[in-house]
Amino acid sequence: MRLLPHEVEAIRAAVREVFGPTARIRLFGSRARDDLKGGDIDLFVEVEPGQASIANEQRLRDRIAPAVEDLRTDVILHERGAAFTPIERIALRDGVPL
Repeated sequence: MRLLPHEVEAIRAAVREVFGPTARIRLFGSRARDDLKGGDIDLFVEVEPGQASIANEQRLRDRIAPAVEDLRTDVILHERGAAFTPIERIALRDGVPL
């Protein structure tokens, strides 16, 4: 995983602040792989039903941005209990829990 400890903690804290303690986070994509360089931050966040909104996604991005020096961050919000899309299945399969 290619995130610094303070970046991981900032992401965890932001997710807790926006979605509460039951939210689960996975880092996937190129930053989850040590053998690659560069890339944006891809996050899969499992939230409670009713919490997946564009407004909450933007609140999360705004809280994470200072810690990751405004590195592009892609966020997938998945409401617990909903069916998984193909990209969500990949994030679950290949992602690293934070």
